[in-house]
Amino acid sequence: SIIIDVNRGAAYLETNKHVHRNIAAKNCLISKQSNNLITKLGNFGFAKGAYSNDMEAVCGVNSPLLRHLSPETLTDGQFTPKSDVWSFGVSPYFRKP
Repeated sequence: SIIIDVNRGAAYLETNKHVHRNIAAKNCLISKQSNNLITKLGNFGFAKGAYSNDMEAVCGVNSPLLRHLSPETLTDGQFTPKSDVWSFGVSPYFRKP
């Protein structure tokens, strides 16, 4: 249910032409409501309009975001909804042990 909720949040951002740019387990807020886990995306400090390309402002040399960036973002410097999918997929806390 956590993965589905995070995907719904990313899809909502995409329908509004925005990208989160920092989807990671540390930015997912989990609560329990009547025996169900509800997960919401948080920390929108790096969120921007889709297809923005201000990578220098977000990713300095020691930025923690570097390890979550898609290969396309690293080469082209452009954030897209697909780069959000990448950062979600490489986050170690969402993978099965």
